[in-house]
Order: sequence, then C-alpha cells, then structure tokens
Amino acid sequence: MFTVSVKFLFFLFSAVLVGIVLFFRLRGEKSRSSSRPAPTVQETIRCPICGNVYAATPQDGMTTCPLCESINRVDDEPSRGLPPLV
Repeated sequence: MFTVSVKFLFFLFSAVLVGIVLFFRLRGEKSRSSSRPAPTVQETIRCPICGNVYAATPQDGMTTCPLCESINRVDDEPSRGLPPLV
C-alpha cells in the first residue's frame, strides 16, 4: 500500500484550499465586472464662478460644481471647449 505522511496530507489540503479560494475570488471578480452598468458620457466643464474644472454628467443641461456648489448650464460658452477627461 501507499504510505502517506502527515506533511504530504497537510500540503495537499493546503493546495486544495488555496485553489478553492482563488477559484471563488476570480469568479466573483468576473461576475462583478460584467454586472457594471455602461459608463455614462461625462463632459469637462469649467465653473464660471470659481474656475474649477470638473467632469460631470449633465442632467437637463445643468451641473453642480463640486467645489463651490453653484449650478451651471452646460451650454454656456465659458464652460465649454475644454478637452475631454480620460
């Protein structure tokens, strides 16, 4: 018969346990990345009040500056013409 040492059983158990943990971790990351919604289009906007440049998703043509909390129209000329943020 086979003689099996305690070291070998411990190594085998550890390897199987690590394999199971890695399998479920990778499976969870894959399902989490596929369930994300599609990214929304963000525009680069310069606040005419404080001059802060921020990325925003306009709703009804309006955005709120995160620095001074002023409400800005997206179609204002001073806030447009900036290159998009990547």
